[in-house]
This record gives sequence, C-alpha cells and structure tokens, in this order.
Amino acid sequence: MDSKILFSTYVYPAWHTVPERCALYGPSWTEWELFNTRSVFFPDQKLTPRPLWGFYDDTEEKDVLRQVDTALEHGIDIFIYLYYWSPSGVDLEPALETFIRVSETSPMHFALIWSPHRPRFEVIRPLEKKFDYELNREIDMDEQAFKDFIVYTCEKFFSRQNYLLIDNRPVLYLYKYFEFVRKLGDQKFSKWVRFAHEYLKSKGFDGLYLVASSEKDPETFSDTRGLGFSATTSYVLLPDFHTGPPIQDYATQLSKKQIQKVAYQEMAHLPYIPSVPVGFDASSRGEAGKKPPIRLGTEDVYPWFPIVKNRSLEAFSECLENACDFVLRRGGNNSIVNIASWNEWTQQHYLEPDIEGGYEYLQTVKKLKEKKK
Repeated sequence: MDSKILFSTYVYPAWHTVPERCALYGPSWTEWELFNTRSVFFPDQKLTPRPLWGFYDDTEEKDVLRQVDTALEHGIDIFIYLYYWSPSGVDLEPALETFIRVSETSPMHFALIWSPHRPRFEVIRPLEKKFDYELNREIDMDEQAFKDFIVYTCEKFFSRQNYLLIDNRPVLYLYKYFEFVRKLGDQKFSKWVRFAHEYLKSKGFDGLYLVASSEKDPETFSDTRGLGFSATTSYVLLPDFHTGPPIQDYATQLSKKQIQKVAYQEMAHLPYIPSVPVGFDASSRGEAGKKPPIRLGTEDVYPWFPIVKNRSLEAFSECLENACDFVLRRGGNNSIVNIASWNEWTQQHYLEPDIEGGYEYLQTVKKLKEKKK
C-alpha cells in the first residue's frame, strides 16, 4: 500500500441467514427482506435503491470475491469489519471467515472494529413496545475477557499477512469506545491496553494501534487521554440523533460535521481519522406507520428517525477530498480516510452499486485516489 492516501470502509457482515433471526422471522430470512416491506414516513422520502448485484449472500465466496475485486479496482485499500466478539462466542463471523479465505493473497487489507454490544437479532422495531429493542445486546465483560479477546484475535486475525498494521502494530477500532472504558473503568482499561502491547510484542509486533470511534461531539474525545489510544475516528458521523429536526439535510449535516475534524484532533490530542458518510436512513428497520416527532430528544425514535434526505454525490466528493487534504497536511504515519460504509444497505450508507446510480460513488473514490497519488 504505497499510495499517499489509504481509503478504508466499514463492512456490515450480516447479509446471510442468521439462526437467531430465522427463529424470529422464518426460515431463510435475511435483512434483505426489509427491502420488500418498506414504506415512506414523509412525503418526499426517497427510499434506498435496490442493490445492483441483487440480494447476495456474504458467506458465498463468489459474492465476497466480487466485493473485494470491485473495491480494489475503485481505490479501496482496507475493509474494516464490524466484529461482535464476547466471552460466549462471536456473532456474524461467517462473512468475515469467507472474506479471509478469498482475500489472503490479494492486496486487500482488513481490520476489525469491535462492538461493545451483540448485533440486533430483533431487527424490525414494532410501533408498539412489544419487546425491549436492546434486549440481549449488552455484553458482560471483565478484565480477563478483554485479555482473552487479544489472545484470540492475535492468533486468528492479527497474524495474517493482510491484516492492517501501522508501525508494525495491528490496528484495532473500538466502536463506541466509551462503552469499553465504562465496562472496565479507566485504570483497568489502561492496564488492559498495556497487556495488549506486551502480549503483541511477545508475538513479534511492536504493540497495538488502538483507535477510539465515536459519534459524540469533539469535546467528549478529551477523555481518551491517558487511556492508551493511538488515534480517534467516527463511524457514520452524519445525523444528529438526539437534537434537531427528525428530517435532516445531507449537505448541511455533512458540512457541519466535517468542519469539526480539527476539533476532534485537538481535543483528543491524537490523530483523527476522518470518516466520510454516504448517507443515513435506517427507517426500513422500523414497522410502518410512524409519524415524525416535532423534534428529536423527546422520545426514542430510532430506527425511524432521524432521516437524512437529499444525498448528494457532489457534496460527498467535496467532503472526501477535504478529508484527504486534512490527512495529507497533518502528515505522519497514518494516511487513512474512512468511508461509511461499504454495505450498510438498511441504513442507507453504502458504496456498493445500486440500480439507480450504478458505480458512481465508487468511481468518485477512484478518481480522487488517482488525483492524490
């Protein structure tokens, strides 16, 4: 990977049959079924176009190979897989295992973004509270579990030739990092990071490159200091989830969020890896019939709202170029720009081609990669 800029993108590994979901919704059910039951929640809402590749299976080698080849062809260097490890096992691992089989000898690198929660198996939220939407997602983890995670991931992933390294340190993202810190407390969390460094050094690495990911405002990143992080970043940094109107404008939100890049870096006293989102609309995960609230914050209305409308290829392109320039001006050994995301189809942030725009977002990435060589 000798390019000045490295493009990474988040991968949601859930596009296959999952036993817990099939038990709820029927045999062979996958999240693709949400495309067949969608409805609009306000008059000019534009629903996510269907995938150009159809409803593929991300545990099938031919489908994952197409993902890898297409990404590489259009300038994507790194897949960052959402990873659901807990002491009781790993959820949604089959897609990652397929990726490893097809990519081991390819130029595509990968990393993990570890989630502090199990994935939702109750995918569709009902209008009436028939169950706790967050039920069974919380993971009980102690200090030993954190150590077990490092040992497991080092053996299974970090040691692979195409795992992402910075300065000979495996790169690990923590999604909603503050949840991990809360589970252990500051002192034990810092102790775990020291354990990870020493363990990885014993395996021939130079420690761990730990990235704190959050959608919080920049000033909250200040609590990363002294905890052992190497950098900070965001996941889908686009909507305001708890303030503002339920319907938000893409270009307005993008401009507002991306202007904060310097603030994130300064408040955390760490390099900030900019994350450029393609869009956001998770409403297909909610039962039809929800009316927009007057404003956000009065009730829990995810996944119906917020909805970000007016996706714009032009705004995306401008923001992505600004993120590249930000990274190049900073210099240093971390030249990564994240894009959210590769295939979050039911949250409307995806780079994969759809039936309306085809490969236009990927072509934009490719043109910018050539420009920044």
